[in-house]
Amino acid sequence: MSFLKTVEGKNFIEHHDWYYEEIIPESKLPVIPPPILFQNRKEAPCVYIDATRMLHSSYYVGVDWLNDDTEIFIEPKLHKDSATQTNYLQMLFDSLKHHDAVEYTYKLFEIKWNKKFISIEQTQDLLTPLLVVQFLRIVQQIVRKGLKKSYYHVDRNLNGRIKGKIQVSRTIQKNQLQGKTLLSYCGFDEFGLNCPENRLIKKVLIFVQRYLPTIPNLSIKPFSSEVFNYIFPAFEEISEEVNHYDVVNLKTRVFYKEYEEAIRIGKLILRRFGYNITNISDNKIIQIPPFWIDMSKLFELYVLGKLRDTYGNSVVFQSSAEYGNPDYLLNTGNEKIIIDAKYKTYYKEGLKGQAQGKRDNIVKDIRQLSGYSRDRKIRDYLKIENAAIIHCLIVFPDQKSSDELPDELISERNAIPEFLRFYKCGIKLPIINT
Repeated sequence: MSFLKTVEGKNFIEHHDWYYEEIIPESKLPVIPPPILFQNRKEAPCVYIDATRMLHSSYYVGVDWLNDDTEIFIEPKLHKDSATQTNYLQMLFDSLKHHDAVEYTYKLFEIKWNKKFISIEQTQDLLTPLLVVQFLRIVQQIVRKGLKKSYYHVDRNLNGRIKGKIQVSRTIQKNQLQGKTLLSYCGFDEFGLNCPENRLIKKVLIFVQRYLPTIPNLSIKPFSSEVFNYIFPAFEEISEEVNHYDVVNLKTRVFYKEYEEAIRIGKLILRRFGYNITNISDNKIIQIPPFWIDMSKLFELYVLGKLRDTYGNSVVFQSSAEYGNPDYLLNTGNEKIIIDAKYKTYYKEGLKGQAQGKRDNIVKDIRQLSGYSRDRKIRDYLKIENAAIIHCLIVFPDQKSSDELPDELISERNAIPEFLRFYKCGIKLPIINT
C-alpha cells in the first residue's frame, strides 16, 4: 500500500484488489473510521478497518473518504503484484450488446453526490468512462430499434396562419408593435422525433463527443468512437436544446426500457460535468464525487454476455425461485444447468490446500447452488424429474483460461470432485497492460 499526496496535500491510500489486506499505521489514521458500505447495505462493505488496524477491501473499486482528510482509491486489479488492470470498461461494453442486460445496470455503481469531491488523476477516473460506455451501448440499442416519436409542445411564429393557441401578449409585443401584422406566435403540439427524450439524449451525445478524446482507457477508444459514429447520424435532425428543468425532471414511459436507462445515465453524465461542457478537459488532475463500482455485479453481466453469445435465449438471467434468484438457468433441452458467477480467483485451486476461510466460502457457495437445485420452482422450469440431480456450474475469473466459455460446460476435467455433479469453469477477463 502506498500513501500518495493529492494536489490538496491530503493522504491518499492506494489499494489494488478485493482480497488484499494491509496494516494501517496509527500515525496515518489515529481513529479507526467506520466501514464504507455499498448503497448503505451492511452486508456489502466496500472497505473496513478492523480492531487490529487491518484494512480489508471487497468486490468494489472506486474512490471515497476514509475520514475527513484521508481518501482511498481501489483500482480493478485481481492481484496486487500484477502489472495489469482488469479492463472493466471492455467487460461492460461486451455485456451491454445484449439488450436484457440493460435493466440490471442500475445496481452496478453508486455515486455519492452529497459528499465532498475528491481530487484524483485523470487516469484514476473509473466512473466517467463507465458512464459514457454504458450510455453509448444503450443508445446504440435505441438506434437499432428506431428512435421513438411522440407529441411535444412547440412555440412558433407563424406567417399568415394560426395553429393551436395564439400567445396574445407575445404576438403583440414581438409582432404587432413592430409592424409585423401577418405574424402570430402560436403554441401547439407536434408529433415527431424532436421530443424531449431525444433532445436530452442528443445533448448528452454532444458532451460525450467532447469527452471521448480525453478518455484515459486507450483500449476502449476505438470501440467507443465506432459506436458514437453509428449513433450520432440518427440524431442529426434533432435539436440539442433542452432546459435544466427537463434534464432534472424528464421521465419516460416504463415500456421504453432502453430510453428509461439512457435518460438516467445521461442525467448522471450531465451532472458529472456540472451541466457545463467547458468542464470537460484533458487536465491531469480532476474533481470527482466519491463513487463505488460493484465488480461482482459487472462480472455477472460479463458472464451473461458470454452465455448469450453461445446459447442465446436458452439462458434465463436472475430467474425467480421460491427462495432467492440464481444467476443463470441454462435449458437447451439437452443441457439443464444451474450456473453461478463468482468473482473469486481462488476457485482455480479447488478445496484442497485452501486456507480455512476461503474453503468455507467455497462450501457456502456450493450449498447455495445445491439449494437452488432442489427448489421446486427451478425444477419445474427445467422440467427435472424428482429423482434427477441437476448439474451445477460455478464460473470464476482465471487469467490463464480462454476469454470464451468452453464448448463443453460440463466435463470431468472441470468437476469439483468433493461434490456430485458440481463443476467449475474459469474465464479470462480483458486486461489493460500498464
